[in-house]
Amino acid sequence: MTPFEIRLDLVKIARDLLVEEYKYKCERITTNWKLSVENSHAAGNIPTEHPEFPNYPTEDDIVRKVQALNNFVSNTPLDPVKPTRKT
Repeated sequence: MTPFEIRLDLVKIARDLLVEEYKYKCERITTNWKLSVENSHAAGNIPTEHPEFPNYPTEDDIVRKVQALNNFVSNTPLDPVKPTRKT
């Protein structure tokens, strides 16, 4: 596998992870809203409006995720520790 193919795979993995996370959040929001509507109907109240969904992953989000994955694969620490001086 060439370095180009590896980077392309990281982009695909990052995009897929973020899209799956987005879908999960949307499903969770909708499920919670449906439960709220059912409870409102049972109590005789007017149902609430559907809450907004989170923002769909952007290119910048994908690039940040790729960098995090690449750092993990490359075994690069996220917060590099500064070397201490030996005296």
